[in-house]
Amino acid sequence: MIGFDSIETPTHDRIKVRTLRDSVYYYLRDKIIKQHIKPKQRIYEKDIAEELDLSTTPVREAFLRLAAEGYLEISEHKSVTIKSISHSELIEIYQVISVLDGYAASLALQRIDQDQLKKIQELTDKMQGFCEKGMVEEYLEINTLLHSTIWNITGNESLLNTLRNVQSQMLRYHVERLSFYSKPGIMKKSIRYHLKIAKAFAESDNENIERIVREHWNISGILDT
Repeated sequence: MIGFDSIETPTHDRIKVRTLRDSVYYYLRDKIIKQHIKPKQRIYEKDIAEELDLSTTPVREAFLRLAAEGYLEISEHKSVTIKSISHSELIEIYQVISVLDGYAASLALQRIDQDQLKKIQELTDKMQGFCEKGMVEEYLEINTLLHSTIWNITGNESLLNTLRNVQSQMLRYHVERLSFYSKPGIMKKSIRYHLKIAKAFAESDNENIERIVREHWNISGILDT
């Protein structure tokens, strides 16, 4: 049975789980994001409940939350399937996260202290090291952690929760992102933007930081389509 532990989320934030519904929600969301259960695959309340040694009630509640956030589709006949994301939906996700992330960076810049600046530089340096070694998966992991670190500085819980949800939707494309970042020159293009972001924080560049962060989300050219 899954317990009331802290669960590691895809954004590397430790979340204290307070209810069984939360436990089931994070458990299933993680499996969806990591594609342990595939798009269009049907799942069943009873099977999940048996797997986790729970009643069906917290599973049903988790299903409803996941459906509201776009991870599941529940039909008129109550069948539950993993929702697939189309290319147009991915563009929408990038449009939203680029705006929110830029705004979060501008808020963080107003609150950041020297220890937090040091942390951002350390993470950026790690990314640069992984880039130079061609270590794509490690690069993306630190990339995710870096953004989460910046978001936490904002102190805006509503913004933070929204960003976490949008980012987790994007992380469903983990396999595709790995493939994209493995292409020649993509990680180098990405790290150039991240070095600009770190510099903007270090120099308190209020005028440009939001623009730089928003632009860095378009290294794939997806927002030009």
